[in-house]
Amino acid sequence: MLEPNSRRTYLSELRPPEGYALDRAVATTFSLDLLSLLMAPLSMVLFESPDKEEALKDPTAVLEALRRVSGKFAIFCQQGRIAVPKNDNVLFRCLEKTVVEVKPKDPRGVFHAKTWLMRFVANGVPAVYRFLCLSKNLTFDRSWDTVLTLEGELKDRKVAFASNNPLGDFFEALPELAASKVSEEVKNNVALVANEVRRAEFEWPEEFDGYEFLPLGNLGKKKKLDWGRPSRTLIVSPFLDKEPTHRLAESGTNNVLVSRQESFDELPDELIKAIEQNSQLYVMDTAAEVPEEMGEEETSETSGLTDFSGLHAKLVIFEEGWDAAVLSGSANATRAAWSGENVEFVTRLVGKKSRVGIDSFLGKDDQQHSFHSLLRPYKRVEMPKDASLSKKLEEMLDGARRAVSSAGMRARITQDSESGYTINLTSSGPFSFGADSVSGVCFPISLRASSGHDVAPLLKGDALLFPNLSSIGLSSFFAFQIEARLEGEKAAIAFVLNLPVEGMPADREKHILTSIVSDKSRFVRYLLFLLSEGFDGREPGWVPEPPLKEEGDPGLEHLFSGFQPLEEMIRAYSRHPERLDCITRLVEDLKQSEEGRLVLPEGFDQIWEAFAAVRKGKEEVKR
Repeated sequence: MLEPNSRRTYLSELRPPEGYALDRAVATTFSLDLLSLLMAPLSMVLFESPDKEEALKDPTAVLEALRRVSGKFAIFCQQGRIAVPKNDNVLFRCLEKTVVEVKPKDPRGVFHAKTWLMRFVANGVPAVYRFLCLSKNLTFDRSWDTVLTLEGELKDRKVAFASNNPLGDFFEALPELAASKVSEEVKNNVALVANEVRRAEFEWPEEFDGYEFLPLGNLGKKKKLDWGRPSRTLIVSPFLDKEPTHRLAESGTNNVLVSRQESFDELPDELIKAIEQNSQLYVMDTAAEVPEEMGEEETSETSGLTDFSGLHAKLVIFEEGWDAAVLSGSANATRAAWSGENVEFVTRLVGKKSRVGIDSFLGKDDQQHSFHSLLRPYKRVEMPKDASLSKKLEEMLDGARRAVSSAGMRARITQDSESGYTINLTSSGPFSFGADSVSGVCFPISLRASSGHDVAPLLKGDALLFPNLSSIGLSSFFAFQIEARLEGEKAAIAFVLNLPVEGMPADREKHILTSIVSDKSRFVRYLLFLLSEGFDGREPGWVPEPPLKEEGDPGLEHLFSGFQPLEEMIRAYSRHPERLDCITRLVEDLKQSEEGRLVLPEGFDQIWEAFAAVRKGKEEVKR
């Protein structure tokens, strides 16, 4: 069931099946890192995912991937849980329509589900659906997490598979939780996959005999996670509450509880002693918590997100008689998760205890690569004296985050000059952080934090103005940095809100394109990329090999000379004419602005018109 030394990467799970292409994708996450989201389309449509540093050196592949998933992709995340990027990237603007912030109907809970639902298509065959049920957020965290992948073909039938209805219901209800208006495009995409997935015949892992989808909270019919009457229980959870962990002391024998040191330490002494009567308590060995390839610099890369390493998986195994049920997903062993306050998603897999029970999961201590070999017994550590003060500061900051998120903020853009704009940021009215010792600043993510404005005017119901912005400096993503002070101590958080915007220039996307394809050499590089198989790690300055002459080739090379990508264009025309469609779209978009027209090399129009004419003639011959 688990091979700890064969860790899979999140983005690799997004690659299409062989011969298929992405058609739609809807995802959910609690916290979100915009740079991680920027990398996701590379896996979804271009198959190869370079590391983020390499990809951002030359953003051609990222830009093309974003253009291909435009209108096909949406991600729902908890409001106020988008991390503030360390550095701005103009491509973040392309994500604004993709990100939908949500909040549960129960004000005590959070939106904590972590899922993906993807639709892949290919010519002449039914669509394929892939569902991911994860414990991992869409971030660059390198923590220990779980992912369940189910894939199945869409069947030609009118009646749904009853087992898939909870899954369809979950995705169908997502737009109802949106903190602001959801676009019709996103609504239609969600409706399509929510309807069709009910008729997808998933294949479950061979070790199991079946599965059950369990959306919890307001989006689930069961709402709460049932404990049942197990004879033995294993819980893996980074966070713990007195409820439901006290149930381990009331049922079963030889139970197992795996968590973090600090989570155990926060439980009352009497509860720990009661659980230890019939349960073994473990934490992950420190050597297993941080991957060897991860250094200190990487752990501090993103502002506003924690849990970069260590245990983050959520897993429960109930044994009863000869059978076992494995519950994998987003739910921690906390009251909010199990009682239905949070929106969570868990998948329940059932099978024989001998194959998928607790002992099979843990393995033996002397067994190479077993999960048990990564654990060590928990030993009680006295909580630091300032722990309660840290908790109070955390509560103050969380209250301020909720106040900002609920303030009904909106942005209005006005044009001050031919190329200059002002953002007018307002709230729906006065609001409060709840304490005078809490303060904050705000700024569009296109600006540095040093250019941020004090949020005090917003608290009073007044506006904040951000003048002298270019069109590509405009964004619906606004960063907030909040600081709280108490008894000489201070703590801070940073987060981003995706706010409703009025007056966004219609030509902003054209300026984003020309900011990346900014000169003739960059256009040629983009062209070479489109003519290749996709991103293949070629270094800048790569020169294509001479084309292979094929029978029936019209011999366009005699028409032009001195244009580097010509050979590759001829090759694509002969072998992969569909790649010319991507070039057509790029050229048409560039021609819509003066700066875009200037990046086209001299004589390119004549070359392209010749290709278009020859291809048109070839298509007419086929008909």
